[in-house]
Amino acid sequence: MPFLFLSPSTQYFNPYITTGDERYWMNALADEMMPYLHASGITVTRNDPDGSAAQSIRDSNASRQDFHLALHSNAAPQALSGRLRGVDIYYYPTSEAGLRTNWRFSPGYGDAPLSMQPALLRALGAPGRLAVSCTDSFLLVPSKSITAAIGLFEPGTRAAGVRRSCATCSLGQVCMIRKQGRTCHG
Repeated sequence: MPFLFLSPSTQYFNPYITTGDERYWMNALADEMMPYLHASGITVTRNDPDGSAAQSIRDSNASRQDFHLALHSNAAPQALSGRLRGVDIYYYPTSEAGLRTNWRFSPGYGDAPLSMQPALLRALGAPGRLAVSCTDSFLLVPSKSITAAIGLFEPGTRAAGVRRSCATCSLGQVCMIRKQGRTCHG
């Protein structure tokens, strides 16, 4: 049975334009996740919503959980306002304990086609459990919803099925190999 440290934001100073703040909404999201996590056989420890981010990290490290899931709404600096969205994933790759993650894949992101959205939603139990559905053109409702999968692997294990792709390469459109109709990743 996996052990999860669930760490919703403690940032009360990050107000929302409508009502509430980041701490309020991320803790409300965590509250909604709890029954699903427990029903899936996942043991969950929560951070102290009145504590600091540093205290949450110390508590997580002290409890030796399998995975630390931080929930934040990722406010952007003024210069990037309105231009950032999606999921950010951070992990400490040199940790001696705990699992490794591979790149996330999400319909419409990288090499994953939007047409896989219905199958992923069925696997997640949506729309019933998640209140998320898909249009005929594979867009999610409500808008700004995201589906993604992340593989977890034991340290030293080569992640099965993980492959590099042109979509995630920093050379992008200037790659000479790609211009020849080939790829460096097989």
